[in-house]
Amino acid sequence: MNRYFARVTAGTETLAGREIAQLDGVQPLATEQRRLDFMYVGHPADLLDLRSVDDVYVYVGELAQIDHTRAMLAAITAGVTQLDWGAALQPCRQVRLLPRQPSYTITASLLGGRNYTRFEVAAAVQAGLARRNWRYVVNEPQHAPVDLDMRVLVEGDAVLVGLRLGETPLHRRPYKLTSLPGSLKPPVAYCLNLFAEIPPGAVLLDPLCGAGTIPIEAAAFGVSRLLAGDVNPEAVACAAANSANAGLPVWALHADARQLPLPDQSVDRIVSNVPWGKQVLQPDALPALSPTQFARVLRPNGRCVLLTDRGDLLLPAAAERFRLIAEQPISLYGSHPTIYSLARAQ
Repeated sequence: MNRYFARVTAGTETLAGREIAQLDGVQPLATEQRRLDFMYVGHPADLLDLRSVDDVYVYVGELAQIDHTRAMLAAITAGVTQLDWGAALQPCRQVRLLPRQPSYTITASLLGGRNYTRFEVAAAVQAGLARRNWRYVVNEPQHAPVDLDMRVLVEGDAVLVGLRLGETPLHRRPYKLTSLPGSLKPPVAYCLNLFAEIPPGAVLLDPLCGAGTIPIEAAAFGVSRLLAGDVNPEAVACAAANSANAGLPVWALHADARQLPLPDQSVDRIVSNVPWGKQVLQPDALPALSPTQFARVLRPNGRCVLLTDRGDLLLPAAAERFRLIAEQPISLYGSHPTIYSLARAQ
């Protein structure tokens, strides 16, 4: 049984944990901010199919009693030399080819005040690996391809070290070749669909589809029909291109969310990322939504799941046609929107 940790978007820990728990042979260990720790007895390749997480790392080890002082940099260097790197490399070698002396880069992050920087932490780890004759590559925006991406998390009085399991981050979906400002990360889109509790065979609509990420991610839930609409023709073309890349029959239509060209009671779930003015210059997009239209096309047991930071506008506007059944704040793009799940009033 190997130990791993997954990095997730803040606020989606419970949703991502629900997906991980569905794997046979998983033993949850801890849930931290933006991180899930677990053991898994199955083949490591199974973890590369997770859709709710940003990435999965093989647990290398943890260094304890690391405080805020600069003396800890030497302690990190010494501690890294004692970690069992050979054991950590085994799951990676089970899913991809690695040379005997791989190249590597380091991504370090700090939580809490320190008298050293994340760059100095990376340098301390690099110094500890000097005797292994691995080739270090500076972690720059356009750095050369590397064999190993090392994650170093300095949190509390501990340093957690991991190796990315896969060759590339899990949040980079192969289908997403085109994008638009404000487009959701695929793992967040998947989590919105998880939050919607989509029944098998459902018809799903995203009336503000952008790049089409939400309906594409919904395909994993056994949806019978995927509908993607947007008033922006560029978004419709983008959604159509991405769905074609994914090999999915997403119906992308040029449509205004205030006047949906759909029959009454024809949709089971509406799931959408409402433009909330951070990435897209639509600071007052919510008034463009029509709760009446959403209620019209939803079936009696339908639900509407929306991501927005303008709950103060959404909830009063939807109160007559919907009732709030759940909400989940998350952190995204430097803001703190909330996922709202609204049930159609009978």
